[in-house]
Amino acid sequence: MGHEHFEEMMSAHALSALDAAEERELQGHLSGCEICRDDLDQWRAVAAALSLAGGGAEPSPEIRRRILEQIKQEPAAGSHRGPGNSEDATGETKVLKFGPRNNVWTAIGSLGAIAASIAVLVMLIGLFVLWRENTAARTELAQLTSQIQTTEAELARERETVALLTSSGSQLTPLAGTDITRSAQATIAYDPSGRAVLLAKGLPVAPPGKAYQLWFIVGNQKLPGKVFTTDAAGNGKLRDEIPAAAREGAVFAVTLEPAQGVTAPTGQIYLVSGS
Repeated sequence: MGHEHFEEMMSAHALSALDAAEERELQGHLSGCEICRDDLDQWRAVAAALSLAGGGAEPSPEIRRRILEQIKQEPAAGSHRGPGNSEDATGETKVLKFGPRNNVWTAIGSLGAIAASIAVLVMLIGLFVLWRENTAARTELAQLTSQIQTTEAELARERETVALLTSSGSQLTPLAGTDITRSAQATIAYDPSGRAVLLAKGLPVAPPGKAYQLWFIVGNQKLPGKVFTTDAAGNGKLRDEIPAAAREGAVFAVTLEPAQGVTAPTGQIYLVSGS
């Protein structure tokens, strides 16, 4: 994957919003990419700034008013004390020092910083949501593309089968079930070039590790074909190529063999054509 994919993950990582699989994927990329490590440092700096952007909290106007009223209500003893002086029990004068009052612009500045921080956070969350939706959409698109390609390939094979079965130069040879399974039957169609399609039905479902194998029998020679399996109803299909030695005339047979196929038949015959 390119930098674009991992750049989209940086903001989510800075907010600790990645799941375990995404975190492993990003960390694996960061271990070998200095550019993305620098980008991640910048995102972390933004996240840290957000956590501090609010600054120190100031007292509310109501709290400020109550404090000032309480100071004004302190008992005054003696006309010589000014508005900023008071005496303790020993008669010593104390000076009350008031710091500079915060004006409205300071409060507005703090609120503006908080609002800006919230806006940046909302933007980051929005980017993260869009990234997740984009990732999900791309995954779904890839799955649909794969399904379409599989369907198109299957349709192409079906068209090839129909063309072979309906071609004027093709030959059709039936295969009948043996004593093992008399209800089974099949048809093999092949053209002069040797392209062949076997359509079978009624075969028992092959046990685990087993499959049906097609054979081309010419005299005493038993030439192996490909293996195939059936569905739950016992229907199977096989595309193969008839050896040149068997195109002028051969007996076709189907036996049950190991799933990987064998070079000489070892199992019982389930289907066979007439000699």
